[in-house]
Amino acid sequence: MAHPIYQTEGIIIGGYEKGESSKTLVIITRRFGRIYAHAQNIRAVNSKLKNNLQVLSHVNLDLVNGRGYRIVGVEDASLCGQDKLDHSTFLRIMNLVKRFGGENMAEGNLENHEELFDDIKSLFYINKSEQENLEVLELLGGIRVMNRLGYWDGGDSDQILSGDIDCEKTKYIHGNYKKYLKMLNEAIYNASI
Repeated sequence: MAHPIYQTEGIIIGGYEKGESSKTLVIITRRFGRIYAHAQNIRAVNSKLKNNLQVLSHVNLDLVNGRGYRIVGVEDASLCGQDKLDHSTFLRIMNLVKRFGGENMAEGNLENHEELFDDIKSLFYINKSEQENLEVLELLGGIRVMNRLGYWDGGDSDQILSGDIDCEKTKYIHGNYKKYLKMLNEAIYNASI
């Protein structure tokens, strides 16, 4: 019996080697949230997929779901000429998704995969002019991720939780940095318990 092929947009946030030439990738997708997908023979010299399946690649994926997701096709989806957020800052934000995404990110359990993906994508392609203060962007990204995962109880945070990530939101966070840093740390602590 043939399995259907699912197509979705995704950003690869990690992975680990499996066997001699394969790899399991951690991918944030628009359609399914956080998934683990197997890429067969990706580390082989003649692999057609390996160039597009690097950590921090923005891709369009073709997936088959049998006993887990398997990548059968990939296409680069990078926005040409767009700036990208500092890699270490972006990966620290993605660690929140890896750490707290668990059951909340399982297919069907999270209603707002698209909203989470859009937040992550807008952080991924943030303008250089808005990258002046990476600590503020990291804090804003952390707040939005924790909110989308259901761990944020920020009270008056509607101003920073809605719409795209832009200069106005970073200015607002910058002015209230200690307050929001404390609230994010509390949310992370409460989610860890």
